[in-house]
Amino acid sequence: MKDIEDIYNTHLRISRTKKNLPFTLKKDFSNIQEHEKYAVLLKLKNFFERNSYVNINDFIEAPYVVYEDEDYFDLDFYLTQKAVKSYNLYRRKKTYSEPDSEIQKKAVTDGLMFIYRFCKDHNLSIEGYFNHKDGAINTIFLHLKQKNISVYNCLAYENFQTIMNQNNYELLEFMLGDVVSKISIFRTKFYTSKACKKISIEGLKIIKEKLAKEKK
Repeated sequence: MKDIEDIYNTHLRISRTKKNLPFTLKKDFSNIQEHEKYAVLLKLKNFFERNSYVNINDFIEAPYVVYEDEDYFDLDFYLTQKAVKSYNLYRRKKTYSEPDSEIQKKAVTDGLMFIYRFCKDHNLSIEGYFNHKDGAINTIFLHLKQKNISVYNCLAYENFQTIMNQNNYELLEFMLGDVVSKISIFRTKFYTSKACKKISIEGLKIIKEKLAKEKK
């Protein structure tokens, strides 16, 4: 039931937070089959299993960002094509928002947390993370495609361009679209930013130091 727990609590957290309301995550799922939304939760669980690249948090949060005039989206909403459309629009907004925008700074912060957890789970250093491969391609590009990390997380790593050059350009372009062909534009925005550059670079340093201490 782990996936159903994640879906339920992510929806609870985001829907309450967007209204500035307190919440308590549900811990006991022993009777979840009796919940009125159990069938919906099962369908969503199957959806996420079929589409493993979809980020659950972003999928639930997307309509709140895209459709700003609405303040609540029931679980049923996320079974609709409108939910999928809002997710795609949100993904694009996250990618192309200015580096110092709130949505991008949040994406970078979330990306740093993801990198730290991945390094912990796979016993990797920061260098090990950026050089880690899943088959023929570096894992960071899969994480970038899945929106687990931001392009600005990548640009904060000094050897990122070298890593890009070591991968198949056509494959990267197929996976990431024009993020690849416009990487020089992203880089310029990154280096001329104020908050984003600082958060990204200092964040990687903090993770590197934290991982080193935890290995001792």
